[in-house]
Amino acid sequence: MKDFVIQHNTITEAHYEMSALEKNILYMLLAQLKDEYIPGYIYKISVKELEAATGKKMNHVRFSNIIRKVVNKTLVIRGIDKRLITLNFLTSGEYDGRSSEIGLELSKEAQILFFSLKENFTLFKTKIALSLDSKYAKRLYEMLSQYKDTGVLILSIEELKKRLGIIDSRTQKDKYPKHGLFRAKVLDTAKKELDEKGDITFDYEARKTGRIFTDLVF
Repeated sequence: MKDFVIQHNTITEAHYEMSALEKNILYMLLAQLKDEYIPGYIYKISVKELEAATGKKMNHVRFSNIIRKVVNKTLVIRGIDKRLITLNFLTSGEYDGRSSEIGLELSKEAQILFFSLKENFTLFKTKIALSLDSKYAKRLYEMLSQYKDTGVLILSIEELKKRLGIIDSRTQKDKYPKHGLFRAKVLDTAKKELDEKGDITFDYEARKTGRIFTDLVF
């Protein structure tokens, strides 16, 4: 497993929701990518290695269902012309209970997001990404890593919620419409974890338009 994950900025900025475990599976995949797209190639991820990397024992019986969910995940990305495009980044996936291995095949549509990495990519440490418990801490770690050279990220609250899957891309329903709850459940939880485990930390300021909090400065 590579020490660093190299991730296209389009994935870093995409709108989607994954559990912490689903994100860890994606990190393990990204950390062993080949140099180019090979149609039909199956990437193998050892659940035992995943357990060792995260320090957590896992219920192997659940993995077939988890892999089904991962394969069905979609990313909403912004195209060159600013249109929103929905795609699956995996074509297939399976869990072999005998060898405790996950097999994943990348989709042809998503190959540009995994292999066009000469520029426009985010680099972050695999070990730290895997160690974070909160799915929101994981995503914020990626986003903040993209801007670690400048040290500042300014983002609308609506856009951040869409990236984190808090606002559903289909129904537009907001899981945390009240700012205090969003701050406590997402921002402060992520900050606490990154303060403890990360190689970058952050402070943030919520800015208002009129009486409503609309933007965040990290």
